[in-house]
Amino acid sequence: MTGIVLAGPSIEPTATPVPNLPGPSELLWPSVRFVPLRSMWARYDERGFPDRTSIDTRRREIKSTDREASDALALDAFLEAMAFAQVRIWILDPKFDMSQAIILEAVVNATDASDIRLLSEHQGAVQSQQIVDFVADLSRLANDRSPRPVREIGIAWRPVLNKDHYPYLHDRFAIVDEELWHFGATVGGGHHGLNAASRGWNASETQAIRFFEHLWEEGGTERPRHARTPLAPTQRGRR
Repeated sequence: MTGIVLAGPSIEPTATPVPNLPGPSELLWPSVRFVPLRSMWARYDERGFPDRTSIDTRRREIKSTDREASDALALDAFLEAMAFAQVRIWILDPKFDMSQAIILEAVVNATDASDIRLLSEHQGAVQSQQIVDFVADLSRLANDRSPRPVREIGIAWRPVLNKDHYPYLHDRFAIVDEELWHFGATVGGGHHGLNAASRGWNASETQAIRFFEHLWEEGGTERPRHARTPLAPTQRGRR
């Protein structure tokens, strides 16, 4: 298992008040729509299922542009939420990797969130070194910008969620200030397949903050493997 990846100042609890939720919960689909005046397709957040033309166009565009598409075709609402964050941006996504991390480059020159953390699976030696370099560059970009952020921004990425220790992790989540986001695919919405995200949930009431912090602290330690315990006869068949 890889070690902890940190860059920038140490991340400590802040006394800054966490902003209230921005609005009611809603479902969003990352999509595209044609803009006649510009004769091009542009990203667009749908409040319902996109039509087939939009789905196919978006999929084709992402597959052809690869890394850049994670930013170009992500959810506008999520990028905006991160840009206006005041306290925290936490991402819990086992499959989050360098191809998705570009969404952070789009917002660190604007956000005042001083606590940015990412939890993902171990990416391998090459990817891990890329993560170290990326986090260091992102930290400089965030803190050396003009005007400077309200508080120094701490950025940390722990690629420690291996399947042996965390086989139960499936869905992907993000916490922006006090708002919990639930993603059907990659955090940010940049996956090429049809996917949706749910937003507007209270991160404290749903225990999302507690759960993330537990994984964050546990993620830097090795845990022994345990043999699978067979179900007792009375437990078999239960759902």
